Amino acid sequence: MPLTPSTPSSGSLTGIGPAWRKLRERQRQFMADILPNGWVDTSFSTPKTRQAFMEEEAKQFAANIKLMEKDIRGLKLADETFMNTCQQVLASDLPRVYDFGQDGHIHAVGDLDTIGRGCKTEDLVTVQQELSQGLEQDVLTPMKQWLFAWSTVQARLKELEGMRIEVDSRKRQVFDLRQQEDKLKKKLGEATNDHQKKTREKNLEDIWRKQQRKDAKLATATAAYQSMESEVLEELAGLIRDAVCLKSYLAACTEFQREAYQSLTHALLGTTAGVNGQVAVAQSKTL
Repeated sequence: MPLTPSTPSSGSLTGIGPAWRKLRERQRQFMADILPNGWVDTSFSTPKTRQAFMEEEAKQFAANIKLMEKDIRGLKLADETFMNTCQQVLASDLPRVYDFGQDGHIHAVGDLDTIGRGCKTEDLVTVQQELSQGLEQDVLTPMKQWLFAWSTVQARLKELEGMRIEVDSRKRQVFDLRQQEDKLKKKLGEATNDHQKKTREKNLEDIWRKQQRKDAKLATATAAYQSMESEVLEELAGLIRDAVCLKSYLAACTEFQREAYQSLTHALLGTTAGVNGQVAVAQSKTL
């Protein structure tokens, strides 16, 4: 059911319900963004330039970190698939040469052996597990933590925007009441008899009392908005400062890859470094 303004007995439009009041304010500010300057009165709009700049750049960073997370997960899956295939292939038999023996029958030349002869498959398993664990714990998890924190801040920013619209709509409401008060004062001075004077005095008193109530509500809404704005912008600023760690996570990702494949090479060739070199990556700071 569409929202419609409630009409008070005085005929004033300031008695509209909160939802309708905020919807109208939101529509006005939306139109102000797309229409030329001066077409829509924006004198009641609370500026949010600082918030808008930070929010837009954080949103772009979040898109970038999602791209990197997707690619790193693809890389992790490719590593796991490759190493699983290596284990399967290395456990398979080597083909043998067949020739005629002294008895005239065909015999295999040499003993049956595997492709990975001399290679310990448990070393490959260790390399794969350490690589997957390292990428998940020290690269992907911090990225997910940043994105989760960003989603929390986004929800808070949405709530803050609602509070801003509430403040702006109340500013306009109080301004309208003051205009009505001025008109009623003028009408009071134009009263031609006692009945008109008493009626207009009553109307003026009603408007004045209503204005006092709305002023108090505006002050409360403004204080709540300013308090939350300070908190949310500080959270957003902290999140943005943490964004510099992304480069460290990408460096950790490449280092895990290098160490893992170096260990895999030693495991395949049976050289001395073995698989212990992979754990050399220091953990990055947590977002």
